[in-house]
Amino acid sequence: MKKINIADFPKTLLFTGYYWLSDQQKPIQLSEQVFDIQLLEYQPYVVEGRLYSKEIDLSIHIHFIDGKYDIFQMNWREKPTEWGTINSTYLAHDLDKVNEIKVTEVWIPANDPNCENMEVLQPAFLGFKGFNYKN
Repeated sequence: MKKINIADFPKTLLFTGYYWLSDQQKPIQLSEQVFDIQLLEYQPYVVEGRLYSKEIDLSIHIHFIDGKYDIFQMNWREKPTEWGTINSTYLAHDLDKVNEIKVTEVWIPANDPNCENMEVLQPAFLGFKGFNYKN
């Protein structure tokens, strides 16, 4: 996962996911749609966004913290083989027709002083991978 600037945001990809504007009660959902990058330039601001492009297997995480955006992207096709991953789901909240949020947990090898400095997998981040919809 790497941090990107707004200028580096992929502007033409189709995303599934959500973003939550600061003046809204519920998040806005996307279903295979282009994310309007101009939302990151004006008020109200995007408090949080989780986007996934199935087309190129790319996850994007947007957070607005301390007056600035932190945007991270994970290209799953470039994931190092030594990273461990676990696919999980979480119950959705305030997302219409969505039953679960799909994520991939990423565990990265690191030396652990509590294990005689042996290499162990430690949790690193969650990557958003889409939705499971209600029937």
